[in-house]
Amino acid sequence: MKVIKILLIVILALIHWSYAYAQMTTEISPILNSKVWDAHWIKHPNTKSTYGVYHFRKQFELSRVPAKFIIHISADNRYWLFVNGKRVCTGPAKGDVAHWRFESLDIASYLTNGTNVLAVTVWNEGDYRGESQHMYEPGLVVQGNSETEDIVNSDKSWKVLEDAAYTPNFSYHTLIGTRENFFSAQHPYNWEQLNADESMYYSAVVSEEAIPIGVEGSSQRRMVQRLIPLTEEVPQRFGCVRKMENIPFSENFIKGTGDLVIDSWGESTILIDQKYLTTAYPELIFSGGRGGKIT
Repeated sequence: MKVIKILLIVILALIHWSYAYAQMTTEISPILNSKVWDAHWIKHPNTKSTYGVYHFRKQFELSRVPAKFIIHISADNRYWLFVNGKRVCTGPAKGDVAHWRFESLDIASYLTNGTNVLAVTVWNEGDYRGESQHMYEPGLVVQGNSETEDIVNSDKSWKVLEDAAYTPNFSYHTLIGTRENFFSAQHPYNWEQLNADESMYYSAVVSEEAIPIGVEGSSQRRMVQRLIPLTEEVPQRFGCVRKMENIPFSENFIKGTGDLVIDSWGESTILIDQKYLTTAYPELIFSGGRGGKIT
């Protein structure tokens, strides 16, 4: 089996180059702070409490893109939001069950006349989550700020698919949560795109009411608007390669000027140094290598 081992001196630090982030706003319709939301928390009909990664989709039509299109979004545990195929936000901000944070975003600049799609990946780390990550009931909630945006309220019209490519790595640390195994052949690539095939998706099921803090309702969870800025993500490449075993030395692949090719049935170990502390998401772009393993 083809094996690639990549060891890093510090936290992985190559961020997606294509991320564009929505504009966070504190604007919220006063009525949404005074009553149970029309939107509901939704989930996959076979949601597991232990661990799962789920892709939610909502297609909708706009005859004309409004000047503002504000949505309020949250998930349990974590989410990535895509609008028409572009990743625009991660969240929610950390809180607890009595103060469950939601992001308020103006996504008008990502919308087009005609058909649009909101796509959201929700990670539920369940029993494998880190100690700082609270959990109540896995799922997603999206609430439009006004009648204009109510068309995307989370309900049974949303579609959802469990991503079987992700499984927890049982060697995990209770403070930071589990690591992940990712099986590329099982991942539904391009699922976030407008023309994605929804034939294997389920209709989402309603799991609980979405209730702002100070409002009576059937759920213990209370929604509170995020007040701190969104996490900044800046494109950044690794600093240098310190060591390569069983392969000719080259830094072209971390500079974006060349590829890293591993021979069939080969095994290589690569040591990469960022040179300074960075907290970031890594991105590995790969092709071929069926049956290969990257650690």
